[in-house]
Amino acid sequence: MAAGSTRVTNHDMLIAAETLADQVTDKELEVGCLYPPLSSIREVAAQIGAAVALNAHETGVATRPRYEKKDMLAYVKSLMYDPFADPFEL
Repeated sequence: MAAGSTRVTNHDMLIAAETLADQVTDKELEVGCLYPPLSSIREVAAQIGAAVALNAHETGVATRPRYEKKDMLAYVKSLMYDPFADPFEL
């Protein structure tokens, strides 16, 4: 959504998997964790979204403006649904 991708490729899935794996710390790996803790799911999801969106721009399937890496992460976070936000707050 962040990049307006016209398709999701197998390579995008690989990037998502690698980005997920990169979020697991060495300390977590030492105790047998394969995934980051659920408490960090929003940050992990944002990192994955930004990585896949940047790849969409690199591969030419993006239809939305390109952002730099740090800006893409902030943009992805701005698109994320917040279940704790007040829906009536403007």
